[in-house]
Amino acid sequence: MIHDARIGRLECISPLHRSLARSLARSPASNGNPSWLIDLLSIQRKERWSSVDTAVTSVKSLRSAFLCGRTTFNWALSLPSQITMSGVGCKVILRNPHLADMDDDILYHLGLSRSSNLKRLFEDVRFVCMGGTPARMEAFARYMKQELGIELPSGADLYDITGHGERYTMFKVGPVLSVSHGMGAPSASILLHETIKLLSYAECTDVVIIRIGTSGGIGVSPGTVVVSTNILTGLLEENHEFYVLGKVVKRPSRLDQDLANDIVSAASQLYPASEVMLGKTMCANDFYEAQMRLDGAICEYSSDEKFAFLRKLRDMGVLNIEMESSVFAAMCTYAGVKCAVVCVTLVDRLSTDQISASRATLSAWQDRPQKAVAAYIKHKLGMA
Repeated sequence: MIHDARIGRLECISPLHRSLARSLARSPASNGNPSWLIDLLSIQRKERWSSVDTAVTSVKSLRSAFLCGRTTFNWALSLPSQITMSGVGCKVILRNPHLADMDDDILYHLGLSRSSNLKRLFEDVRFVCMGGTPARMEAFARYMKQELGIELPSGADLYDITGHGERYTMFKVGPVLSVSHGMGAPSASILLHETIKLLSYAECTDVVIIRIGTSGGIGVSPGTVVVSTNILTGLLEENHEFYVLGKVVKRPSRLDQDLANDIVSAASQLYPASEVMLGKTMCANDFYEAQMRLDGAICEYSSDEKFAFLRKLRDMGVLNIEMESSVFAAMCTYAGVKCAVVCVTLVDRLSTDQISASRATLSAWQDRPQKAVAAYIKHKLGMA
């Protein structure tokens, strides 16, 4: 046991982890309420002490230190090294000490609050699947109901938990939460904030969050399902920029590689290898200029410049472009949650900017990532 006047107590599971924690507590960076103590201070206020379930440390350096549970070191997530977020009993981490001082917390856009008995309603959630449109995520919820063999009482039906569905929708099917996040990073970030808090308040453990969506392909046939390995911004950086107090805060947009591989493995039972691929994804800030389109209302670059940049992306291993993955991966990583991005391509941007496939074809393509993720979930539940 480690005692420190500033942080209370911290239980660790091995001498190595105790040594690591002592080193951090004694470091010069610990003066002045350092950021890595935020979670411990929050727990101290709540008097909710728990042991650390998982600790991952690098033998060669401290760059990849990560403690999974109610206590964790914030600085580890800002360093460019691999972070492991799996482990039995791993909980969702809230990095906001102010939440502990609130009598209640209204999750405004979800129509819920911390006092809504969230543990009883959501404690069994293990898979959170997010997509852009309400209709798509309702369809996914109904598909999961069918695939999991869940029977509702006579006359009952799935319902939108938010109660109105004006901005977001949420459906629960057994251990699966199906949620819409809207279009673009700002909309997705709102949904992520409230969903992450919901999962923490409900004391969910070992949760994975998967984004299911559509994208533009780069050198791959329309209809190809891309399971992302890395997320790049429009500046080709593997992080997401948050603007806080007039400053830029960069947080790494990391994905769980084992999770990505597991999804591809499950999808391979449904589709040939040529239609399900691992690859990098670029996250753009908008649909037109940021994606190098020539058909927007404003365009100040040439066709040659467009194709030169797209070819550069392809040479880097980027297979598709979409608009939510960087904030999605950054926020999930910061919350200590394993995450994946699974998107189908609707067009090959090396051929055209326009999405011209028929409505029926587009609908069939959009079903592919849903079916791939459903196959993964069934496998993890021992149903496949």
